[in-house]
Amino acid sequence: MSAAVLLIRLLDVIIWLVLARVIISWINLREDNPVRQGLEKLVDPVMAPLSKYLVLGGMDLSPLVVIFGLNFLQGAIRSSLM
Repeated sequence: MSAAVLLIRLLDVIIWLVLARVIISWINLREDNPVRQGLEKLVDPVMAPLSKYLVLGGMDLSPLVVIFGLNFLQGAIRSSLM
């Protein structure tokens, strides 16, 4: 398995972690929940810088931008493999 394929898989995992973080925020788990804390530690460093600028009417759009960005990066990697 090439490094590019591994990178694409890693980006897939990050996308799923971002989606899990969004779902966790909807169901309002307690702040001391270990699943919530783990997801925050993994995903928030990527989303926090964007969250400052991408809040629209109380809704944080940073997960959407991160997922689009990661999908774009995956597409660029895939096209470089061809």
